Amino acid sequence: MIKTNDIIDIYELFYSKVSGNVSFDFKPNKQQNKQIDNFLELLDNKYKLIVLDDIFLIQYFAYQFWKRHNQETRFGCGKIMLNWVIGKKAIEIWDNKKDNWLWCVGQFLNNYNIKINKKQSIDIVTLRINEENEKKLFYNTDTGFLSCLKNTTLYNNKSKYCILCKYKESCKAQLKGQYKNIYQKRFKN
Repeated sequence: MIKTNDIIDIYELFYSKVSGNVSFDFKPNKQQNKQIDNFLELLDNKYKLIVLDDIFLIQYFAYQFWKRHNQETRFGCGKIMLNWVIGKKAIEIWDNKKDNWLWCVGQFLNNYNIKINKKQSIDIVTLRINEENEKKLFYNTDTGFLSCLKNTTLYNNKSKYCILCKYKESCKAQLKGQYKNIYQKRFKN
């Protein structure tokens, strides 16, 4: 089931990738929280939240960002506002998407190097098999560290590879700087 934090995490990730602002930290204000609540209510009325999963949300966000990622706005290119992604008009765009929408989503995710495995969850606290395999590939090497920076959600305190990695302090610092929400969730205790 999709929750508010899922939307916050995915928006922060997609915005940081598309805008190039790797230190983007999304803390929704009162109005944005209301927009998120309205979006969840719309999804629940239309599809029932209980049946929606993270894959739906990722595909939805990827499609919305794909539609606007090259759009020049008063905020600049790649600066996609939350309400453009989750507002009523955005849902109408989603409902009227073309037959090639899945290809567009795949191209978008590939172009911005956003890795999605259909068997993974956006629960960024738990381990993901594909990330563990990625971390194991060139473990404790410069190549491995660069691969982790590019292809994973970085340091995970539940990963045996991360805990023993010689790059763990640098990786934690990258995680804290690049994905603050994920960092806070992983180290909240």
